[in-house]
Parts: sequence; C-alpha cells; structure tokens
Amino acid sequence: MKSLNDRIWSGDFEVVIQSKKPYCNFLKNISSICGNIFLPQSIEENWFTENNKDINIRISYEWKNQTHIVWTKRRGDFLNIEILFFLNRQLNLFEYKFEISYDEESVYFIHESEKIKLEEKVILFEKPDSKLQFDFLFYNIIMNLENEENDFTYEMISELAGTIEEYCNHNSHKKDFKLFRENLKSRLLTKINWAEVAEKGMNIDKLYEFAGSTE
Repeated sequence: MKSLNDRIWSGDFEVVIQSKKPYCNFLKNISSICGNIFLPQSIEENWFTENNKDINIRISYEWKNQTHIVWTKRRGDFLNIEILFFLNRQLNLFEYKFEISYDEESVYFIHESEKIKLEEKVILFEKPDSKLQFDFLFYNIIMNLENEENDFTYEMISELAGTIEEYCNHNSHKKDFKLFRENLKSRLLTKINWAEVAEKGMNIDKLYEFAGSTE
C-alpha cells in the first residue's frame, strides 16, 4: 500500500461542465491514489437532457473484465460526491475506503484507523448522509433497469431491500415519500427481471411490502 501522502488527491470540485468530462477525470484522479486496487479502463461519460431541464450523466468504465455503470444528476457545477459511496460499495473493501474532506477539497483513500488519527488533528471528513446515499442508490437502480441492467444492478436491489425499513422510519412524513413509493411500484418492481431474482436467490419481499403499505 502507498504511503498516506500518496493516497490523497486534491483538486477543484466545482468543475461539472460537459466539455471538461469532469467525472472521467475524477475517476482517473482517485484511481491514482489507491494503487492496483481500483484501475478503471475505457472510462466514458455521456450527458442526457430530460424534460428539457434535468441532466443525467452516465459514467461507464471497465474493471475486472466487467462494464460498470454509474449514473448521477447534474446539480450545478459541483461534483456529486455520492459517487464515492457507490465506488466504496463496488470495491467492497473492509479496511480502506474513499473519504472526502470538503475543507481541503481532497479525497483520501484511507484505513479507518488513519481516518481516526486525522480527525484528531482536526481534519474534517464529510459524514455519510444515509438519505442521500439511499436516494443515489435508488436513482442508479432505476436508471440501470430502464437502460441497461447488469449484475451489479441486482446487488443494488438487494441492498435497497435491506435498507428500505430504515428509509421508511426516517422519511415517512416527508412530502417526497409518496412519490418514492409510486416510483418504486412503477419504475422498479415492474421492470425487475424475475429470472435473475430467482437465479440469484434474492429476497425482495420487503420492497413489495413497502410499496403496498399505506401511510
């Protein structure tokens, strides 16, 4: 493993302009700080306008002989750093993770013990926002089911089923809760490949229970 100083990338987060291919560059930059653990190839970035206003950004790359696809929405000029949650989930490492410090405009690839020591030195890392991560997970499932499902799509669906109760407990009184349930019914449950679900032995009953429940 590289030294800690070599596992830090610092740069401008306010770069989301289509001509600059911001997410292509971001993936290349953060892959450079984690040695051979994450080496994405053939990185591509495509922008799609929806309803003449919303912009969806599709990021794809080859890694471990598979094509991986991540979707994000454009929210102003700032990078959507929830993509790091997604990458940490894909890498599925127990010890090292990508962590972000907005104060330093830096991304770290660090061990939990290193993070604790750095926080003692008053380096502030962004705290995980389970609501944002859940929304990002759901959004990626929808976009993949509607465009190009893959094995990781079903891993995400399984994770969604495992966290749906927590989401319900924290957001049941919010105004977008009903819309989420409607999207779950119409855009996810109607598009799932049941042969894949059966083959993978997935249990997604909680998604159906949630979609059919009332407030």
